[in-house]
Amino acid sequence: MLRAIGTGYDAWGDEGTKDLFRVVNEIIFTVSLPLAGCQLFTRDPKDVKELMDIFARLEEGSTPSALIFPWIPTPTRFRRIIAGLRLYRMMKNLVKERESAEVDVDDPLQNLINEYLIPRYGTCSATILFAAVANTANLFAWTLVYLEHHREWKNRLRSEIELFLQDTGLAASDNLERDMADIPLSVIDEKLQVIELVMNEVLWLQSSGPFVRRNIGDPITIDGVHIPAGAFIMFPAADLHRNEELFPAPEVFDPTRFSPENIARRKEFGTSFIGWGASRHPCVGKRAALLEVKMMTILLMAKYHFELVDTAKSPLLVIPAVKVDRLFKVCGPVEPVNIRFRRRNSTSVETACH
Repeated sequence: MLRAIGTGYDAWGDEGTKDLFRVVNEIIFTVSLPLAGCQLFTRDPKDVKELMDIFARLEEGSTPSALIFPWIPTPTRFRRIIAGLRLYRMMKNLVKERESAEVDVDDPLQNLINEYLIPRYGTCSATILFAAVANTANLFAWTLVYLEHHREWKNRLRSEIELFLQDTGLAASDNLERDMADIPLSVIDEKLQVIELVMNEVLWLQSSGPFVRRNIGDPITIDGVHIPAGAFIMFPAADLHRNEELFPAPEVFDPTRFSPENIARRKEFGTSFIGWGASRHPCVGKRAALLEVKMMTILLMAKYHFELVDTAKSPLLVIPAVKVDRLFKVCGPVEPVNIRFRRRNSTSVETACH
């Protein structure tokens, strides 16, 4: 993971300006490929590009109308079907290549082959990569946007990372990606708590669309409400996330909402935050997503001076409007957000950000 993130950043060059959400998505997607058992695709940039295009097409077709009226033959629907066929072909060829190699590798793909669960491989891989495309990359990019507008939290995060590098001896490292791999995950979790507070706050702010599910089984009754077979059920997350009894002053950026004390206070109300799933359906990728964003943040601040700018390359003065598509996920901005960067000469982050 660290090597892939470092390689992604190094591909930016020494200085320049890039579309933040696009370049972050490219790195997160590449980092997620091994987690999905697709590391063989990382050998060829053309395969990575094709996969990204496939998932962009699949994501484009994941709309409320497509869920409720899947039989309507819209152009988006056709593109989604074609993208699904392309994905099936690539996954099928990958499995054949691994089986013919007759090697035993410890990764998700090999585990599925060993357990004769190959039919589940496409679903497993697609789920992981969808999460990377639809949520993790946008979550990291929005985190940088909110930090740009709330400098006190940006400074707190910068100080936390600086202390982490010093305490672990990484401040003197000449290869941060290599040496950070030796740091136990428990140490990373213990020493990097500010970034997790900020991430949860950003996820809470950005994930306010409804959950949409369909009862594909028999009719059921829940709390006296009859749900027929085939009925759609919608849960408006905003009703929960913007409840001022649970989250006072919801219009204010305040990562302390997710301090242990405030989380404990809300427990008496039951489920209050569903950004990472809830109850018997937690997000299985939460751990990986948190780790990816933490590593992305550390390496970005250690490698570059950077600031966010608008399309005119002027400082980003307002939080961009969100491209809302009415589903529960982290969407991108309506207008591009650019990151202007210049490579640093050391791993110290004391002056990495303006």
